[in-house]
Amino acid sequence: MDMPIAAHDIDYAEDLLAEGELETARVLLEELAAEAGEYADTACIATDARQWFSFASPFERLAYRRVERDPRELTQLGPRSTGCTRPSHTCTSKGRVRARAMRSSRRFAGTP
Repeated sequence: MDMPIAAHDIDYAEDLLAEGELETARVLLEELAAEAGEYADTACIATDARQWFSFASPFERLAYRRVERDPRELTQLGPRSTGCTRPSHTCTSKGRVRARAMRSSRRFAGTP
């Protein structure tokens, strides 16, 4: 099962926000979040033995391991996997949109 949302979908919603089309962007983002949520519910099922994550760097993965002491296997998601993505967090429906918005806000604030 492929992820139902592509990067261009998020880029389009981000463009709508930048243009001030807030209501149109809100409707689109809600639809995308619902689609991602449905996908996550079927493809990214956490168990007592496995948790799904998408860490932006090996450091974030190590930091999570050290701080949380989570004994489960961490299944890395991202561009090379067929799973859903949510940088630095467990896989849920709204995270991908939130992470993208956070990256955008840092870009406008002048931070990496």
